[in-house]
Amino acid sequence: MTEESFRWLIGIVVVATVLGVILSFLWYRLLAAIFGIKRKFDNWRAFLTENGVLTGIIERAFFAVAIGFGLQSITIAMVAWAGLKNETFWRPYSQGRDPDWNSVSVSLLATLGSMIIAIVAGKICSGDMFQDLIQTLRVYILG
Repeated sequence: MTEESFRWLIGIVVVATVLGVILSFLWYRLLAAIFGIKRKFDNWRAFLTENGVLTGIIERAFFAVAIGFGLQSITIAMVAWAGLKNETFWRPYSQGRDPDWNSVSVSLLATLGSMIIAIVAGKICSGDMFQDLIQTLRVYILG
C-alpha cells in the first residue's frame, strides 16, 4: 500500500468516520450538557438516523474528500451545507413557534465541530497534516 493510499485510508476511514463519530458525539453531549438539552438514545438505528450520526459521517467524508483533492472554495460549500442542514432544524419556528435557542445553538456548534474534523481528515488525505506520523504508522503497520 502506497503512502498516499494509506493517508486517504487514515483520513477518511479512521479520522472522518470512526474518530469523527466518537468526537462529534462527545462534543454534542458536552454542548447539550452546557445548554441543558436532553435527548434520548433508545436504540442504535434511531441513534444513527434520527440523531444525525449518519448524516455527520457522510458530510465529514464528503468534505474530507473535497479538501483532500484541494477543491477551490470548499469553505463556501461547507458554510452553505451548515446553513441548509440547520434550516431544516429551524423550519418549525418559521411557522409561528418561538425557537428554542439552546437547541439552535447546540445544532450550529455541533455542525461546526463536525466540519473541523472534516478539515483535519481532508488535510491528512492531502498530506498537509501529520505526514510524518502517517508515514511512521504505515511503516509500523504494513512493514
